[in-house]
Amino acid sequence: MGSVTSKVNVNVVQEQVKNEPVVMYTKTSCTFCTKAKDLFADVKVAYKEVNLDSLKVEQPKDYLGIVNGLVYTTRQTSV
Repeated sequence: MGSVTSKVNVNVVQEQVKNEPVVMYTKTSCTFCTKAKDLFADVKVAYKEVNLDSLKVEQPKDYLGIVNGLVYTTRQTSV
C-alpha cells in the first residue's frame, strides 16, 4: 500500500507560488474563476493561471498529486 505522501505533491505548488507574485488555480467551468480573472484584468493585476482541467489532460500522472498538494498547502478544496 502506498503512503499518503506519495499522493501529495506540495513541491510543485510551492515552486509555482514562489516564482510568481500571483497564481490563480482555475477550473474551466468555474464562474467565480472567470469573475476573478475579469477583476484582475480590470485592475491590471498580472497573474499566472494554472487551469486544473488542462493539467488533468496534459499531466494525468501528476494531476492527483498536484491537486492534493494544493489542498494540503491551502487547506481549501475549491478553486
